[in-house]
Amino acid sequence: MSSEALIELRAVRAFAGAAPVSLCIGRGERVALLGRNGIGKSTLLRAIAGLARPESGSLRRPPCVGYMPQDYRASLLPWLSVRDNVALPLRALALSTREHDARLDDAIAVVGLPGSLLGQTPQRLSGGEQQLVALARSLAWQSQVVLFDEPLSALDVSTRASLRLRLAASLEARGLGCVLVSHDLDDVLSLATRWVVLGGTAGELVEDQPVSVGRAALEAAVLGVKAP
Repeated sequence: MSSEALIELRAVRAFAGAAPVSLCIGRGERVALLGRNGIGKSTLLRAIAGLARPESGSLRRPPCVGYMPQDYRASLLPWLSVRDNVALPLRALALSTREHDARLDDAIAVVGLPGSLLGQTPQRLSGGEQQLVALARSLAWQSQVVLFDEPLSALDVSTRASLRLRLAASLEARGLGCVLVSHDLDDVLSLATRWVVLGGTAGELVEDQPVSVGRAALEAAVLGVKAP
């Protein structure tokens, strides 16, 4: 892996029958994975997270990554409070109490979790609130790279719009790399610096563009038509 690359995939087949995917994600680069349902985006993200073994190919990434799965409800521990769920990954790090609390408070602030929820258990929260808890936990690592699978899908329009701004600012300020799976083009345009499309019959990488090419090109790529 090159000195500037955080994640490098070389001919990775995420599952049997999948096309090989080669992709390099640089330091501070935020890449959105796009494509139709069932094409393999979430499976590829799980492979990058180290939670699924690729069928073939090589994959390199930092030893620790923040990861928010699409099934965020199942990822929360029901016997822990919201605050302890967010703090869970910090148990693996040798942090002072001051640094532990600073990371925890920062993650909670970015997602906008109100203090009144921190002592509650996840099952007492709405789906959108549970999603915020899972998102905050992925940020608490403060690792070099974070992986998000539909991170804002359960939120109302107003909450989603304001959180996009805070999350994008936080990722930018900390220089974090990011891989994002989303079907929401506003999420992609706000959070990513680059997007790639998995398509064809087996999930091959069919397009790779910077976000600066604009919304029309992004919409055309997602719809599988030529940009005007």
